[in-house]
Amino acid sequence: MKPGQRDYRRLFERVLDGVYQATPDGKMVAANPALIEMLGYESLEELQAIEIGRDLYVDPDQRREWQEELEHAGQVRDLEVTLIRR
Repeated sequence: MKPGQRDYRRLFERVLDGVYQATPDGKMVAANPALIEMLGYESLEELQAIEIGRDLYVDPDQRREWQEELEHAGQVRDLEVTLIRR
């Protein structure tokens, strides 16, 4: 692992905010320990079994809206969403 990748991985794993990476169609690729715990899951694998748009967002339109902004602007900042706990 390259030095920059190692730093990113450490930040991803230690940040207190919930962070995840997903495919455009809603499959979880990665989630940090804080998000897994916040949502009440035991493991990343358990979280990966859900369909994000349907099972994670209180308002599925929020996901679609920020995806559109990401495609248009190339980034989304200061996004706060309401997610469903297990």
